[in-house]
Formats: sequence, structure tokens, C-alpha cells
Amino acid sequence: MKAHFLRLFTVALLGLGVAFGAFAQSFPSKPIRMIVPFPPGGPADILARVLAQKMGEGFGQQVIVDNRPGANTIIGADLAAKAAPDGYTILMAIDSTLSMNPALYTKLPYDPLKDFEPVSLIAIVPAMLVANLNAPFNTVPELIAYAKANPGKVMFGSGTIAMQLAGELFNNMTGTKMQNVPYKGGNTTITALMGGEVPVIFEGISTALPNWKSGKVKALGAMGAKRLRQAPELATVAESGVPGYEAQVWQSIVVPAGTPRDIVAKLNTEIVRVMRLPETSERLSTAGIEPVGSSAEELGSFMRSETLKWGKIIKQIGLKIE
Repeated sequence: MKAHFLRLFTVALLGLGVAFGAFAQSFPSKPIRMIVPFPPGGPADILARVLAQKMGEGFGQQVIVDNRPGANTIIGADLAAKAAPDGYTILMAIDSTLSMNPALYTKLPYDPLKDFEPVSLIAIVPAMLVANLNAPFNTVPELIAYAKANPGKVMFGSGTIAMQLAGELFNNMTGTKMQNVPYKGGNTTITALMGGEVPVIFEGISTALPNWKSGKVKALGAMGAKRLRQAPELATVAESGVPGYEAQVWQSIVVPAGTPRDIVAKLNTEIVRVMRLPETSERLSTAGIEPVGSSAEELGSFMRSETLKWGKIIKQIGLKIE
């Protein structure tokens, strides 16, 4: 009797395996929803629509961009976390969504590491450390020296939490005590810099680079691990006296936890293909976005390391959002 039951159980499992394999092979058989936790029009939305269009062409199924902005990406992330884990709902998640929010918020309705399966890192949005033309420093070492000579008196501007944390990371790694002045977005921040409200800001290249190129601000360094493709003559902050410094916004695609591995693999293959197309790079460069592609495992490892990195800084400065 027991042997008969085991045979039936084994046959049932094999049947499920065959059914699942057929399901994975036919994926996608209907439109895919891409939740984007930002309003239409910004860099993240531009990236999403480029990716959605090319994925739709590759899959032969429409990929629909669903903008769900609000609460530092929490509204969109929570919606995605609660979606069916079948590959038909994907989330465009940024650094804040996956690596900063867990430490920033006392009550977060999702757990980035438990509620999502990583699919691929898709893009980097480089940033720059720039200064007012009349600031009494022209290089990163000069800024560090000036800030140390005037502890707590040098202000830095930031338009997002990510850029605020970039400034705090700079403080942590250099021993400076610059004070953050938050602004609403990059345009407001760069205007405040040029108007002399703050002597230095941490800002994305879509805003900072053109103002530097036109001579309206001074560039002290690129904030990424490597020099900007658009301005290779500008040294990185790491090259300029802060070894290991790296702070830039990153974008990724994740899916609800429990999504079958074969589906994750199909999504990854298609996303990486799209992000490596020359026309993708060409279309995104005007928005200051650098397309990349990674394996799901690489994104998972990156998420964990970034969570530890930013969690330490957030705890150190005591930043909490209720």
C-alpha cells in the first residue's frame, strides 16, 4: 500500500514538473506589468519605457509601464511584493527601495531580501561632487581641508535621500563634519548652489554635468567607481584622495519572491539583451543613464553589500523616517 502511494506521489510530482516546464517555456503568454515607483517623465520613467519597449519586441508581448510614485518608492514596492509570483509583475527598484529603506523606516511594509527575487541590475545613474564658482576650494583635498578647518560650518546640498547619504558617506570616509541642507530635487539643488546658498552639492550628472560644461559650477570629482564616459578628464572622488568612495544611484529589476527560477532566468536573459543593445545606450545617454546588465546572483550579492554599506551610515547619523 505504501509503495503504491509513493508511486502515485512520484507520478504526481513528475506531472507537476512537466506542467511547470511547459508553463515556463510558454512564458510570457500575456502582457507583463512593470511597476515603476516614480512619476512619468523623470530618468527612471525614461529608462522604464526604453526597457519596456524593447522587452515587448523581444517577447512578442506588451510590457506595460505602471507608474506608482510615492513614499520614497514604498508604494510601488509594496504593491509589487504582494503580486502573484508568476513573472507577470516586475518592479523597477532603485538603491533606496532595496538597500536604504530598511534602515530608514521604522515600519516598512516589505522586506527587500525576503519579498523579492533579484533579476538583474539594469542601470547606473552617475553623480558628481560640484561646487559654487566662488567656493574657497577647487579640489577634493582642498574641500576636505577646508571642511576640517571649519567643522560643522560647511553645508552641502542634496536633492534626494540617496544624495544626502552620499554626502554622509563622504563625511564618514574623510572625517569631515559637513551639514546637509535638503532640497526638493536636482534642479532646486543646483539653483541653490549657483545662488550661493550652499558651497557644495552631491548631484546626478543629468543636472550637474551640463552646468559644469557651461561654466556655471566647479566639478570636484565623479562619484562612481570609474570616470564618467561623458567626461573622462574628470577624476573620481576615489582617485582624488578618498580611496574606495563610491556613491551613485542604481536601478534594478526584481520580481515577487517565489517566482519560478526558469521564469527569472527568461526575464534576466531578455533584460540583459536589451540593456546591451547599442540603441539602448544611445537613447539613455541623453538622460545621464549608463545601462548595465548582470546575473540574478550578482544583483543579489550587490543588494546585500549595499544594504550593509548604507545601513551603517544611516545608523551612524541617526536618520529615521516614521
